[in-house]
Amino acid sequence: MNFDDGLVAGVRKGGVLTRKLDSAVYEIVRVVPNGFGRTTLQLSKRKRAH
Repeated sequence: MNFDDGLVAGVRKGGVLTRKLDSAVYEIVRVVPNGFGRTTLQLSKRKRAH
């Protein structure tokens, strides 16, 4: 997923994202800034919500 740098400030590897639509949980595997104001987050496969 690709985001504006301002939206992902402080996000790091091992963090989690939860999708509001269905409460799916994803782990952040890698954070890659592109140097042009965007950051790509590589997410793990979908995990089951608790």
